[in-house]
Amino acid sequence: MKNLGTIKYKSLHLENVICESVSNIKIEEVNKYIISFLNRLELLKIKTTSGLITRLNGSEVLENGEIRASYDFLIEIDGEYDEYTKLSEYRIDSCLFLHYDGEPQFFELAHVKLQLYLFEHELVNDGTIYTHMHSQKDNRLVADLYVPITEA
Repeated sequence: MKNLGTIKYKSLHLENVICESVSNIKIEEVNKYIISFLNRLELLKIKTTSGLITRLNGSEVLENGEIRASYDFLIEIDGEYDEYTKLSEYRIDSCLFLHYDGEPQFFELAHVKLQLYLFEHELVNDGTIYTHMHSQKDNRLVADLYVPITEA
């Protein structure tokens, strides 16, 4: 039997973080922006110490049906670089947490599970979701999802 994992309460805590923001982008183009960010880090020889963390800041559906979203791309680094401002600490308390380790095509179900948990426990989220990508190889995706919450 397959299992999406257990939802827990946890804080997201990062150290020595750089961030790049993109706003009002077509949802289907987010991977293009992620690849561009990661390529820029590689080109600048920025040494990273973690996987990429994306923060979905919100989205909207336009009248023509197009979905636009805003994201922050965060990554922990080692060293100082003039191209980016480094935050010594980045902390989000009171999050729902779900670890996903499975096939990429079922990753959306982890998001659905978190939404159901919010509904069933009468918790509130402002639409922000953090996704910490650990690895994606062959037919296996490993990621952590953090959803900041407040009680209704």
